[in-house]
Amino acid sequence: GEGEGEGEGEGEGEGEGEGEGEGEGEGEGEGEGEPVDPEMPEPIGGEPLVGIRVNDLFFQAEGVEVGDRFQAVCGVLRFANDNYKIELRDAADLVAGPPVVDAFDPAVSFIRVGEMGSPTGADGAALALVLSRPAPAGGLEVFVTSDLPETLAVDSPIVVPEGAERAVVTVEALGAGDAVISASTADQEAPAEATVRVLAADAMPTRLTLTPDALPLSLGEVGLITAAFDLPVAEATLIVVTVDVEGVVEAPVELEIDAEGTQTVFPVEALGAGEVVLTAYVGESCEAAGPLCATATVTVLDLPSDPLLTEVNYDMTNPETMEFVELHNPGGGPAPLDGLVLEFVNGNNNSVYRSVDLAGVIPPGGFAVVGDPAVEAAMPAEALFIGWVPSGDQHDIQNGDPDGVRLVRDGALLDGVVYARGEIPGVTDEEAAPDDPNNGNNEAIGRCPMTPGSPWLLVPMTPGAPNACP
Repeated sequence: GEGEGEGEGEGEGEGEGEGEGEGEGEGEGEGEGEPVDPEMPEPIGGEPLVGIRVNDLFFQAEGVEVGDRFQAVCGVLRFANDNYKIELRDAADLVAGPPVVDAFDPAVSFIRVGEMGSPTGADGAALALVLSRPAPAGGLEVFVTSDLPETLAVDSPIVVPEGAERAVVTVEALGAGDAVISASTADQEAPAEATVRVLAADAMPTRLTLTPDALPLSLGEVGLITAAFDLPVAEATLIVVTVDVEGVVEAPVELEIDAEGTQTVFPVEALGAGEVVLTAYVGESCEAAGPLCATATVTVLDLPSDPLLTEVNYDMTNPETMEFVELHNPGGGPAPLDGLVLEFVNGNNNSVYRSVDLAGVIPPGGFAVVGDPAVEAAMPAEALFIGWVPSGDQHDIQNGDPDGVRLVRDGALLDGVVYARGEIPGVTDEEAAPDDPNNGNNEAIGRCPMTPGSPWLLVPMTPGAPNACP
């Protein structure tokens, strides 16, 4: 939970100064307003200040996502909790400005000499330019250039239709080579860039790779491996797949890449404990294929799986009776919880303000939920529920800026998440999860997809069930 308090102070010069104080944790904050000193104090820990926080004490902006750009941000400059902050007053304090070209998607694409149309990426998607926000009424004109017009000619300008955020780029491939194309609006200072590789009509791949080249699995688990060429194939191509030890994994014996394709993803199922070398090649043998042969080592462990943190609901409209943390077993074996501890970490001082000793077993692909008693009624019957006794103010999970949750065994970190901006040493090296808004929309933060290292997004609340990822 987060406590807040208010204070007043006198300002000098024009107008009056007001201050707001915040307290985090199980307590109330106190504050006293002071005129802002133009010379900022040294930040905590001596770390250099990078930018300035935009806070939501007075007004919470809706629909703002990571990566959004604004022409100007206005508001009250305030110092609290050892940080300067701009406090937005209303929606007018965020000045979006005109949209610009954020990027090309994909960043690298391919086309063959003599072709006219849109280059395609490794996944076959057509090259498109992406705006920072939807085009305004009447559409938006974007100017596209090529650094090698004798190799690649581009259609320009491109008009992005009103309300759209993407537009396909069309070109004419005149000669082999790698061209860099740039796109910008009339008001844009720095253009977005991408590489278009123009291939000879008969150009063929020179290398095959398997990713990952080392894949650990638990019994019964299914993993995915990507077989990828460095260049598109001119015609449909078969890839042979073999294993050096039978009975450990099951994988397709043959893969097909469509014409002008570069990659395919195939499943590998763990059947028995052991280690195998999986080999993929084009033609009669790996030796004859040369660089068009690749290997990956698959290790199947006859061990229980470790659970993964997959969803956290920490903020909502009062009363906060639906706070929870969800764990998922992504493996093919059971995931015992005995000996595991769920720790809740205060981001202000890295202290653990709540810990829960876990018990029970999560079956393969199953879920466990730790949280408020009311959460159990919203869960599927087959999910494991571990309840706690709610605190008096029902703020059992702190609201962030930042705070975190981690899963440990004998003091060793298994998984963790930091949410609502920032970093907390010893919790995770991953990017912080977004803020869980204080509203009644039944939203939470969740991994998408529910695999190790996947990003955290704001998703509909689904305790004990697969996340509703976009």
